[in-house]
Amino acid sequence: MASLSKTPSSSSPCFTFLALAARAQLDAGFYSSTCPNLLPIVRSSMARAVAKETRMAASILRLFFHDCFVNGCDGSILLDDTETFTGEKNAFANKNPLEGLRSSTP
Repeated sequence: MASLSKTPSSSSPCFTFLALAARAQLDAGFYSSTCPNLLPIVRSSMARAVAKETRMAASILRLFFHDCFVNGCDGSILLDDTETFTGEKNAFANKNPLEGLRSSTP
C-alpha cells in the first residue's frame, strides 16, 4: 500500500497559483507615488462625515463590509438602477452612509 506522504498532491499547483495571486493585491503603499496625499484626504473626509453625523462611522463600516467583504469590493454600491438592473445605490439600507460620503468628499 502506498503512503499518502509519497503521492504527489494535485492541489499543489492550485496553492502555488493562489499564493502568487495573493501577492499581487493592493498594499498600503499602492498610491504613494500617484497620490501621496491619499491617506490625509481620506482621513479628513471621514472625520468630516463623522463630525456631521456621529453614527456615520458605523454606517460606513457597514457599507464597506457588505460591499467589500461579501462581494469582493466590486463597487456595486456605485451602480445606478437601469431598466434591467437593480443597483444598490438607492437601497434603503445604504441611504445614510452614501449621503455622508457624498456630502464629505472633497
